[in-house]
Amino acid sequence: MILHVSKTALIIFQVLICVHVNAQRADLDAYFNRLSSTGKAMGSVCVYQKGEPLYQKAFGYGSIKPAIQADSLTRYRIGSVSKIFTSVVILQMAEEKKLRLSDKLSRFFPDWSLARELTIEQVMRHQSGIHNFANDRSGTYQEADPQTREEVRAILSKSRPDFKPGTRTAYNNANYIVLSLVAEALDSTDFSAIIKKRITDRVQLKRTYLGDSINPEKGEAFSYYYKKGWKLNSQADCQGLLGAGGLVSTPNELCRFMEALFNLRFFSKESLDLMLSLQENMGLGIFSYPFGTATCYGHAGNIDAFESMTGFFQGKDLSFAVCLNGSRESFNDILIELLKHFAGP
Repeated sequence: MILHVSKTALIIFQVLICVHVNAQRADLDAYFNRLSSTGKAMGSVCVYQKGEPLYQKAFGYGSIKPAIQADSLTRYRIGSVSKIFTSVVILQMAEEKKLRLSDKLSRFFPDWSLARELTIEQVMRHQSGIHNFANDRSGTYQEADPQTREEVRAILSKSRPDFKPGTRTAYNNANYIVLSLVAEALDSTDFSAIIKKRITDRVQLKRTYLGDSINPEKGEAFSYYYKKGWKLNSQADCQGLLGAGGLVSTPNELCRFMEALFNLRFFSKESLDLMLSLQENMGLGIFSYPFGTATCYGHAGNIDAFESMTGFFQGKDLSFAVCLNGSRESFNDILIELLKHFAGP
């Protein structure tokens, strides 16, 4: 009789969990559908836990002309989220003893005077003092003209530092372009091939790669700004941005990437611990973000009119990703609405 009651109680408990999860999904579906129908945002979100998708939702359009509705396979430019991938590559190379994080950058840039003063780790932590040469152009870095590797090296070699290496932390895309060039030098191949070999092939990510001109026929989303309706935004040169902000992915694959990262699919626990060692809430290509009483590690990104973020809650074994290709809603509000259903107390 006692066993019978226990089984019944277990069944009731499982049913209640199922009802609760379905109610969460219905609430979120209604929220994202409302964002789309009222012209507030377009994009896709995903939440994974312990290797399984908890929630996925695409809303709005990947392309307005031609009209292509977004789905779970739509690919978005992820901007600075790319920096986590670049950090993984550099830490792999350190494990392989191709470099040391204490190496001076002059090993790779012998004609650049500043390179003799700074280390790979300082570049990874945005403590390099490298001049943010993107700021010398009109507009943002994303709007800069394409640069060849030689042009970038020439600009760097002629630039004056913004501060003495190691004395400040100043977020700067130039740091991760430099790291991309270091990776290319060590692997003797282009950055696109490096990402494929070292990351995406290893964990079967078929829709994550270094971007080029947006092609909706490949499932790639355009980005839009809102001015009396959605207007097509201009495109940055992803090939020039490299590992600072040039990658394309889907929320599903970003979740899987973060799970693979924290489950040590790319390198050892020692390397992960080093990546997560924080100075001013910043690790090596990754940030620490509070959410209620929990903490997640991840990175956000902006490029063109795309907004994105991915993160991982270690205590919950939970990853999430948000990719928007058009929004006039607070990105933070959208993020909170998603995470409060899964990452709360």
